[in-house]
Amino acid sequence: MEIHSHPQVLESVITQWGIRPGALLSEESCGTNAIALALRYKDKAIVRGEQHYCQLFEDWYSVAVPVFGVDGTVAGCVDISTSRDSPLGEKLALAKCLANELHGFLKGNVVHEHGKNEVSHDLNHKQLRQRPYQVELTERQQQVLFLFAQGVSYKQIARELGITSTKTVEQHLDAVRSKLGAKCRRECIQRATEIGLLHP
Repeated sequence: MEIHSHPQVLESVITQWGIRPGALLSEESCGTNAIALALRYKDKAIVRGEQHYCQLFEDWYSVAVPVFGVDGTVAGCVDISTSRDSPLGEKLALAKCLANELHGFLKGNVVHEHGKNEVSHDLNHKQLRQRPYQVELTERQQQVLFLFAQGVSYKQIARELGITSTKTVEQHLDAVRSKLGAKCRRECIQRATEIGLLHP
């Protein structure tokens, strides 16, 4: 398992729950959870706090979406776990988007070698980060987009950045959406990833 999160959330997860890279989240080891269900049924899974078997996860609402490899087998899973007050619909949309991006990444970087499909590990990082066009975002728009892409709720973004209203957060995301030519706020993440805006 790899964990990607806002540093404060990551520290909290590790210190409070002991979840760290390498943790085993199978049903056999910790009971019902979104990752195990998504991997078993090869479909999206949503598990609300009280539905978790393990008491450790009862404060978490989780969505998980499997990532499929080029041969159709499950190559991994994207999980977004959050507090109870965060809308799950938007987390599911983000998880699906990330899973699709990862599938596309795997599919686009397959090389044929000795009659087998293998993922090329000699990827040119310049190619991955190359921007087809330049988009100018304000510093605040970049901050809001970065947190939004990590699954942070509007309310939490406002709190963290010292913004007085969630409406202002939405206005920043709408400005980003307009600059990226995206149809919806969720699509901003995909477009920003494609042109390298979400890479450090």
